[in-house]
Amino acid sequence: QEVFLEENFPKNVSTFLYSPYGLEQKCLSNVKNCSNWVQIDKEILGPDTAKDLLHIARKVTNDNSITSCYLAGTGGNNRVYRVSNIEGSVAALKRYPISICDPRDRLGVEFNGCKILHNNGINVVPRAVASDETANIGIYEWISGERVIDPVEKDLIYAIAFINDLNNLKNIKELASFPLASEA
Repeated sequence: QEVFLEENFPKNVSTFLYSPYGLEQKCLSNVKNCSNWVQIDKEILGPDTAKDLLHIARKVTNDNSITSCYLAGTGGNNRVYRVSNIEGSVAALKRYPISICDPRDRLGVEFNGCKILHNNGINVVPRAVASDETANIGIYEWISGERVIDPVEKDLIYAIAFINDLNNLKNIKELASFPLASEA
């Protein structure tokens, strides 16, 4: 903070103080306190735009024919975008949060989990297509459908069948070192 208090420090610049331990400097009203580099990134660059994610999707998939990327929904821990290319192929791009306080590898667990399930014949989850750990993005097969609001007996039967399929995989080698889910 002593840099910002220098007499010759320019007054027309945005100022950010890296304060990883949450020690806010309240005496500097024009300084934004940031506890991590992700927060500084968001403050300076702003939130990701669909154009940013379109560029990332092209890079991750190595497909320059991708023409659109728009927000399709949000979850508790990610944002889902619908990505399509010139040929009409559609995929789901999931952007996982980057959190210094939460060391879990959400991308790795979900991406590898989908791969393991598909490799073992469970195809009711999206196929994992590509990922980029640096951008914390996974590209998955797009599965069309609607959110089940009022479940009926058929929905319960599908859910029980899925749980049964998962239970049948409990002893496979790939799952021996697989991390538990956050709410396990």
